[in-house]
Amino acid sequence: MKILFFMFFMINIGAISCTSLENQKEQKSLKIITQFENKMHSIDFSNRGQQTKSLPSERFLQDDLSFIKILKNKKILLIQKCTNAVLIKNNKSCSEETVTLSLHDYSRRLKIAFRIEHFDKSVQEDKSDRGSIKQKTTINDGKRQINDAENKIKQLQDFFDSPLLNTSHSEWLNQLNSHLNSLHLKVSQKQKFTEIIQELNRIVEKWIEAEIQRWPNGTFRMVTTQSPIELNVLRSFLQTNVVSAAYIPIQPGLFKMGSHSTEAHRDPDETLHQVKLTKPFEISATEISQLEWVMIMGFNPSYFKEEQDCPNTFLDWYGIPLCADLPVERVSWLDIEEFLIEYNKRQKDVYTYRLPSEAEWEYSARSGTQTTYATGDDPTTLNTIACYAETSPNQTCPVASRSANSWGVYDMHGNVWEWVYDRYEPYSENSQIDPMGAKTGQLRVGRGGSWPGDKTRQRAANRGYDKPDGGSDGVGFRLARFKNNQ
Repeated sequence: MKILFFMFFMINIGAISCTSLENQKEQKSLKIITQFENKMHSIDFSNRGQQTKSLPSERFLQDDLSFIKILKNKKILLIQKCTNAVLIKNNKSCSEETVTLSLHDYSRRLKIAFRIEHFDKSVQEDKSDRGSIKQKTTINDGKRQINDAENKIKQLQDFFDSPLLNTSHSEWLNQLNSHLNSLHLKVSQKQKFTEIIQELNRIVEKWIEAEIQRWPNGTFRMVTTQSPIELNVLRSFLQTNVVSAAYIPIQPGLFKMGSHSTEAHRDPDETLHQVKLTKPFEISATEISQLEWVMIMGFNPSYFKEEQDCPNTFLDWYGIPLCADLPVERVSWLDIEEFLIEYNKRQKDVYTYRLPSEAEWEYSARSGTQTTYATGDDPTTLNTIACYAETSPNQTCPVASRSANSWGVYDMHGNVWEWVYDRYEPYSENSQIDPMGAKTGQLRVGRGGSWPGDKTRQRAANRGYDKPDGGSDGVGFRLARFKNNQ
């Protein structure tokens, strides 16, 4: 098995020439992370159990800046932090701190980070199908598609432009540029471009696989003047802590899932039926934020991530722009599975984290009610708890910026659709115990509605679905957690 060694240059934050700038960035990072944690801490847990204990922001930031983490149960990649910026196997004079990573995990994460996002959201969408969580393609989506494709390809080229390789990328670049030209043509003619994006991503994955195999003597050089993606993907592995999050304890119970036949705007797949949940669990009080996502994954897929989207919470995290308290969006169900692998590794507690089931989600969203919304049947009450077309027509809202439901859970109506665990199928009238959805099927369920949707899309019983690799700037998620061995 090949051993892969990384060589990289890191800026000496103690140097006089950059001390002031680095200190300013560090202080801003610390301030924004602390603000987010304080926001989570302010959620009232007094009647719902104890808040999750988390490490302070200072420790989180210190660990990240140190760029070192001991990853257990990995056997392939050995990295050492050296004062001369060179990483050499078994060179004890270099550093006593070592990091082991799986090359498979690293290459898989690179493929996700360099993946070109897909903006052709109208593809395979039946416009009469109100259940789809896809959004209609806007006039700007073609431009966004071109920009994302060009940026990712440029970053990928920079990533492989190592002084050690001295290899030509012309074959790969010619293929990619040919498809980019086709993309420009499709966009200019307002045609669908799904197949082009799929082919671009296939080429990107093949390029990553091929280049990793060609690294001479298992050695690779990373320099801070290159694209920040490779550094941030690695950094996400090396971070030992997580940003503080808040969870709401939910007790087992019996409830009616779906909608009454008399409910306005209901869909046929919402057949009312009885559900019994037998196990206590906790659900995240908010949707997962961009800050939480980036600290785990090392990249930000979100559309609303620029300073203009969040002037007070914008953070440039080692070249990755993010809005700390806006929900992460444009994530697929499959992306979240990758997130959960690392999230569960990093959490040092007695819980297992996963997506909530559809029943767990609706039970938490209803918070003891059986009405159209958690606030009642009157749609005018929705404005107090929901970020949607009437309250935020242009973008997502900061998490927990509206009122919580009676159980203390925020944003269950609107903001972003939330992926749940279940495969999609219409409900039956039969009573169920701890349901987890259909055993087979291609579609996964999303719940809760999103910021561009009207009132009918925010109903507690409203259901959406998409393929597991789908996603848009109106799709995110929250987590549930269960005590181990309960």
